[in-house]
Amino acid sequence: MTGSTGNGRIAIPSLTALRFFAAAVIVLHHSVGHFGIGTEIQKYINTGQPVCFFFLLSGFILACVYPSLDRGRDIMKFMVSRLARIWPLHILTFFVVVLFAPGGRPPISVAASNFLMVHGWIPVKEYFFSVNWLSWAVSAEWALYLFFPVLLYRLNRTWHVKLILSFFLALLLIVLCRVYDLPPLGGEGKPAALGLVYISPLARLFEFTLGMSLGLLYLRRRRTAPGNTRRGTLLETGVCLFAIAAILGTYPILKTLYPLLGYGAAKWVESSGWPSLFYAPLILVMAFERGRISHWLGNGILVKLGELSFSIYLLHQIGIRFYVSRFGTAADRFDAAAYGIFWVLLLLAAFFVQVAVEKPCRKAIIRWFDRFRGGQETVPVR
Repeated sequence: MTGSTGNGRIAIPSLTALRFFAAAVIVLHHSVGHFGIGTEIQKYINTGQPVCFFFLLSGFILACVYPSLDRGRDIMKFMVSRLARIWPLHILTFFVVVLFAPGGRPPISVAASNFLMVHGWIPVKEYFFSVNWLSWAVSAEWALYLFFPVLLYRLNRTWHVKLILSFFLALLLIVLCRVYDLPPLGGEGKPAALGLVYISPLARLFEFTLGMSLGLLYLRRRRTAPGNTRRGTLLETGVCLFAIAAILGTYPILKTLYPLLGYGAAKWVESSGWPSLFYAPLILVMAFERGRISHWLGNGILVKLGELSFSIYLLHQIGIRFYVSRFGTAADRFDAAAYGIFWVLLLLAAFFVQVAVEKPCRKAIIRWFDRFRGGQETVPVR
């Protein structure tokens, strides 16, 4: 991650590299049941959990890159920058699915909400899991960008209030699921508990705000934090093991939580509350880059792979859909060759769309905005 702030330029390549590992686990999550990967793996590894990492990291990065947005012009530039970051690839995958993928033509109202990146705001399965199913996260991220200027206002004085309020907002969504006894995926055209406590940007606001709070702490301490390499390596080893423990230790806890708390509460704890306790210290400690692990992560190919994480996320489910339509859902045993080829093609496709779509479209949109507003400054882009 790089960007400019009022305090100078920030570069945290170790966090960029971690994005690839988080994306790789999510790809594994959606690969289960295909390529001969059995569902037994999910009894031991919560492969869907790293989504929380991305929402935390997003808040952290934005708080570092934009320490203040005081003027209306600055807010507009921020929104254009964010739109330029996520919309071009979202639209590309939208048309790939609609035009070429099996079962890719949704009703007009659903397609329009997806095109405008608001489908994840609607807690109905036909909307939030429409077109490119994983684009619900893009929709949630877009909503969080809209919240960001308000959350950023006087953050140094109000971060704890905003963090508490976002937590109670998640509790309110959980209560609504319980009061109305919403089923996980709802019914046809009916609200779903999953849409409220997992998909909704309101449910993800806690992670995003926590990430912003971590970013505030990082900006305060980044120049004064002790630089002892041995201590830094021990801390980094600890938080990495801590994060692995979150993935490995979730399901034994969930066996108790789901019957005790019900679906809504247990799902939020599984996907947001519990992993936040583990990924928050991971992000903060690795950001200071005081140990050997962060230095290793920040060199070479891992950073380049981390820069592909957004493309990997949006493309991999589409690739799996095409694979399933051609070869079926699963084999009797793990097909290492097929899965290896899938990963090679996924990385090549991610690199291609980054070079041919993401970067040029982002630059073009920002350049157009600067010309339209008559300004000469460029917007910080991660």
